[in-house]
Amino acid sequence: MRPISQLNEYVQAVTLIANTTRIWENRGYTLEELAQMSRHHLNPLPSTPFHVIDGGKVGRNDPCTCGSGKKYKKCCGK
Repeated sequence: MRPISQLNEYVQAVTLIANTTRIWENRGYTLEELAQMSRHHLNPLPSTPFHVIDGGKVGRNDPCTCGSGKKYKKCCGK
C-alpha cells in the first residue's frame, strides 16, 4: 500500500471512532446524534440548573463527601 492510502484509512478510522463515541461533555450524545438533533431543530443539551445541598460543614477528619473513603483533609480538603 502507498503511504497516502494508509494515512487515509487511518484518518477514516479515527474519524469514525470520534463521531460514534459518547462523551461526557455532550451529556452522553455522540457527535452524529448531536448533528441529527440540530438538523431537526431539537435542543439536545437542555440547561439544567445545579442544586447545591447544604449539609453543614465537613470536619477535617470526617470521611470525604465524594465517597472515596479517605479523610476529607487527605482528599478534597486540600
